[in-house]
Amino acid sequence: MSETMNLIVVEDEPQVRKGLVEMIGTHCARMRIVGQAQNGQKALELLQRLPCDILLADIAMPGMDGIALADRVKTVYPEVVTLFLTGFDSFGYAQASVKCQVFDYILKPIEPSQLAQALERAAGESLRRRTQKSRSDLMQIHLSGRMSRLYSIVMGHEIIIALKALDRQAVQRIAASVAQSIAQAAPGKVAEQRQMACWALCTLYSLYPELNNPGEEELRQRIGRCETPEEIEGAVRGELLQNQEQLRREHSRNTTLNRIKHFITQHYQEELCLQKLSEEFGLSTAYISELFSSLSHQNYLEFLQEVRINVAFDLLQNTNLKIYEVAAQVGYQDANYFVRAFKKEVGMTPKEFREKLGGKA
Repeated sequence: MSETMNLIVVEDEPQVRKGLVEMIGTHCARMRIVGQAQNGQKALELLQRLPCDILLADIAMPGMDGIALADRVKTVYPEVVTLFLTGFDSFGYAQASVKCQVFDYILKPIEPSQLAQALERAAGESLRRRTQKSRSDLMQIHLSGRMSRLYSIVMGHEIIIALKALDRQAVQRIAASVAQSIAQAAPGKVAEQRQMACWALCTLYSLYPELNNPGEEELRQRIGRCETPEEIEGAVRGELLQNQEQLRREHSRNTTLNRIKHFITQHYQEELCLQKLSEEFGLSTAYISELFSSLSHQNYLEFLQEVRINVAFDLLQNTNLKIYEVAAQVGYQDANYFVRAFKKEVGMTPKEFREKLGGKA
């Protein structure tokens, strides 16, 4: 799902502003309007206390107009993406927009599709700016040496050992240590703490591909919702415990598959089918098939045949049993089918295999 963007609408004409808000609500689902203002000064007041990703502002307004507003936003809120609304299609205004680093401008009367496309482009630019700032800020923290303790925790092996050992208490203790080191590195700076938490998780996922990596953008969204150090600790703990639960499920699935494989190696002489395995282990045939395909990269018949052929190797080398007797010994009632299966697996018939070894057919 695309990330929701916080939007402030600045327009001096109440009816036009109302129409804009309705148009955005109808045609721009990912845009969340967090504030409305009638001029640039009021918009700056909103920016001081509201989260904002995109600023949609008219150019011609009484008091502080759009040009002055954009110039101020460029300096104080460089991550905010500014879009202009204007009825003046002139080179002068376009020049002013470029000078103020306005991302784009939309001409009135506004078409819904035109507005939606412009806001989507602005959303992409917002994400790019935030990512760039986050990495820049994080680099400064790295260079300051404040992340040394966090770095040692993440780069050590304790986390993955605790996860794979299914030690829930150890994972909770490590999450608390991560959160504590983050809080100590940036005391009182929740924005920086979020960046460090995201870095820690992204680094952990890059080190251990077997973990369930949601992706950097998704992590930033999850961590970005945290407003306190306690919430950041909860988010880190949640990520680690979620991965531990996944590893626990995988461990359980592997254990089940190994039990099924062991059963097959003990009963390969019998007529084995998925239904019999289902009845033996109390599992659905579909689940057993999925276990083999996802964890073993072969279906149960391929595994059964592999077991039977390996036993046949031994019998052909170390006994004087006839080919049809070997076939029966390893679970094939049809000797001709056994010969075809053996040749497909080995590249030669059982007779050719035995002759190559100097035995008797």
